[in-house]
Amino acid sequence: MMMTERDMNDLDQLLNAAQRTAVPPSDDLMARVLADAAALQPAPGTIKPQQRASRIGWLRDLIGGWPAWSGVLAAGLTGLWVGVAPPAGVESFAATMIGTTQSVTFLPETDLMLFEDPTDG
Repeated sequence: MMMTERDMNDLDQLLNAAQRTAVPPSDDLMARVLADAAALQPAPGTIKPQQRASRIGWLRDLIGGWPAWSGVLAAGLTGLWVGVAPPAGVESFAATMIGTTQSVTFLPETDLMLFEDPTDG
């Protein structure tokens, strides 16, 4: 069944009339709603503070527990890995943005000679 223009106008008038008429909730409804709300409230003094198992427990809880710390650890290790041995794309991007690249060697070839036995050979 399709609505005609006249039906739409009648429906609009009906909805506008309903919008203008404010119907307050009955006292019985308000009493039942407030009674339900009072029944769901916790009794005073039943909430006990949590005991911390360790001195850094507050920090663990601040971040969000062990699942969140595993994400922080993974991000930190990934950052360390990219910082120590960056992929070629990161090096070329850094060279483009900064203009120069810096390379750091933790064990240069001259330092390896310190581990050799001088009496060998």
